Amino acid sequence: MDRKQERLLFIFIISLLIIVIVNQAITTPKAYKTEIPDSSILSQIEQIINNNYYIQPPTEKELFEGAAKGMVASLNDPFSSYVTKKELDERQQSLSHKYGGIGAYITIENNMPMILKLIPDSPAKKNGLLPGDIILEVDNQSTKGLELEEVTSRIKGKEGTVVKLKIQRQGNESPIIFNINREIIKLTMVKSGEITRNIFYIKVEDFGDNTANTVKNELLKATKKYSGAIIDLRGNPGGYLSEVIQLLNYFFTDKLLVYTKGRNSKFDEKYMAVNLQVIPDNFKLVVLVDSNTASAAEIFTGVMKDYKRATIIGEKTFGKGVVQQVFELNDGSAVFLTITQYFTPNGYVIHKNGIDPDIEVKYYQYSDREISAISLLEKKGILYQYIQKYGTTNKEILYKEIKKLLSQEKLYLSDTSIRFLVSQLMQYYGEEKLFDLEFDYPLQKAIDQF
Repeated sequence: MDRKQERLLFIFIISLLIIVIVNQAITTPKAYKTEIPDSSILSQIEQIINNNYYIQPPTEKELFEGAAKGMVASLNDPFSSYVTKKELDERQQSLSHKYGGIGAYITIENNMPMILKLIPDSPAKKNGLLPGDIILEVDNQSTKGLELEEVTSRIKGKEGTVVKLKIQRQGNESPIIFNINREIIKLTMVKSGEITRNIFYIKVEDFGDNTANTVKNELLKATKKYSGAIIDLRGNPGGYLSEVIQLLNYFFTDKLLVYTKGRNSKFDEKYMAVNLQVIPDNFKLVVLVDSNTASAAEIFTGVMKDYKRATIIGEKTFGKGVVQQVFELNDGSAVFLTITQYFTPNGYVIHKNGIDPDIEVKYYQYSDREISAISLLEKKGILYQYIQKYGTTNKEILYKEIKKLLSQEKLYLSDTSIRFLVSQLMQYYGEEKLFDLEFDYPLQKAIDQF
């Protein structure tokens, strides 16, 4: 169970880069020059494909989409991409936190999509899908070898429509067919609760629609009852710049928040706090970060660190400090292009550098030997079988049974690592908990600050 991978799975925004390589077969004695009047190289390639490609050539639209993706991909910038109208709509939808679907988080395992987690009260959960289920087909079309974005795109759809899933479940010889009515799925990306009598905890999954106001309202409630709050940005991949700027405005008055510089000066910006502060200066704050805290989440972290408004605890952040402008094209498609980079108020460059925490604390770590042992059990599917057999509500039963299993398989995990594994399995396959203090050392350290 790779915790970082799991966190990253909350986020569904993936860019597809297509590189087309044209080459002669090894047996061809020489290259043939084509005499095509049109001087456009792309048009020449299109004609070659249309006249000679094996069986069924792509449509003209598909060819030019591939060419456009390849052109932007040649920048070798992972944050710049060409997207079709459909892909653009899906990107915007993902940050709206609302879509038509079944309410399941999906990952790719062994070239096949697998149900990772279910949203409570979702159509997927109500219809009996389980974590670990392999999706063989969506609406009678095979999913083998598909990118994650393509699988999720096929499963999503208009509210009230039906999606047919063919599922392979461990322990079942034959696949199971599910016909599931899509519903509007609303994701809760800001979660909160009391962690001690004096400390409030807020988990921010990303900076999408209305994040700033939601966090502000949670903090305003907290200021009336608690001496401080922990804002958890671990695994937060970023989101809208406007949302993080708005949120920062609630902490500061008349201060530079962030500025950007790029090749084209018309995109250079300075963002100032504009007298919207509502969170008192004496309300104590701790911000938790890790290596998957990125982009807008790093801006928030950097500003809070520069002005010493919060104590930053955890690991160095990801280091994504560049700005993308969306250039929409005539057909509704768009180019996401990196145009500027961020600077914190003190002039620090976030991009490729990340932000160092004030106090470095790592989550519990397995040894290399223990990682190998867990990987072996995962490949065999044994851990999932144990979850099915013993459930996700009794830690002691799982601990004892997995300890026996390791002995039988002649594999080693320390007692503490076994308990950590059990904790991960329960969160991975069971009901999600807001926080679990037992192995969350950064969170423990954050509490100590109060």
